Amino acid sequence: MTQLHTAFLSPCADSVQVSQSGTLWLPDKYGNVFTSEPDSKGTYEDLQKVAYVGPSRPLGHVFDANDNLVICDASKVR
Repeated sequence: MTQLHTAFLSPCADSVQVSQSGTLWLPDKYGNVFTSEPDSKGTYEDLQKVAYVGPSRPLGHVFDANDNLVICDASKVR
């Protein structure tokens, strides 16, 4: 069973997604996107900031058929 240690999570993250490859993705309400790879025990412990999508208000996220992360951002919808 995969374990997620919540002590390292951003207090501003609403949700997480795990890609087909097993990578954990976590966008936060400040526009940062973090990832984490599972260790040999299947535990996620080390978050790496991989992107900044700008000031944002993410309402959710999902992976498309090609395993690309798609973020629904209410602040960018016109």
